[in-house]
Amino acid sequence: MRRIFRPNGVQAAALGLALLVPVLVAAGGGKPKRIKPSANPPQYASFSRPLSDDACLQHAADRLTFGPRPGDIEEIGRTGLNKWLDLELRPEKVAENPVLDQRLAPLQSLRMSIHDTYAHYPPPQAIIAFARGRGQLPEDPELRAIVVRLADRYLRKREAAEQAAQNNTAPGSTPGVQAGAAAANPNDDSDLDLKVKLSDILTPDQIDTLKNGKPEEKRAILESLAPEKRVDFAWALRPQ
Repeated sequence: MRRIFRPNGVQAAALGLALLVPVLVAAGGGKPKRIKPSANPPQYASFSRPLSDDACLQHAADRLTFGPRPGDIEEIGRTGLNKWLDLELRPEKVAENPVLDQRLAPLQSLRMSIHDTYAHYPPPQAIIAFARGRGQLPEDPELRAIVVRLADRYLRKREAAEQAAQNNTAPGSTPGVQAGAAAANPNDDSDLDLKVKLSDILTPDQIDTLKNGKPEEKRAILESLAPEKRVDFAWALRPQ
């Protein structure tokens, strides 16, 4: 009886590899041939033409910036394309623009830490979310006190708006109707005003004393503030 050869798993793998190696050698044994520009279809021939030096600078500026400004191409040429590319990848090595620094100087938040930015400019969304029971308080005690205070004032303003809407239900009372609609809308935040006026906390005489009084007089006014008004006082001093 003639026996049929049935290879096991190892023999089958070895046999398959032996048959595959010549194919791989024949397909990738040498380097890929460089395609001549004339071999490309006519519509793609321009992609095979080398760019001039000026065209290379223009192409790099177009690809890696928001568009070259007047004088940028000349600056790249003086710096050298390779060095300019290296600087673009390492912005910490690029000197700051003094004109830009002067324009950004009024924006104090750019120089603030995350803590100071949150303390001076707390996001309204976080305050609203906490006031409506959907947000979490910050772990930082100072930030927590600010958010709690602002959320409490936000709720008091909404309650006042709802009360005004209930008291003003006469026909043709448009402001009352609008206030009632805003109070009834849980997503409305038009009454979220984070600004605090110093005149709402201190009397005109106290404000004048803080501006022109003696140090001990100023200290006495600050110490007389109720604890619940101290956050509002600090908030009123922030630049608007």
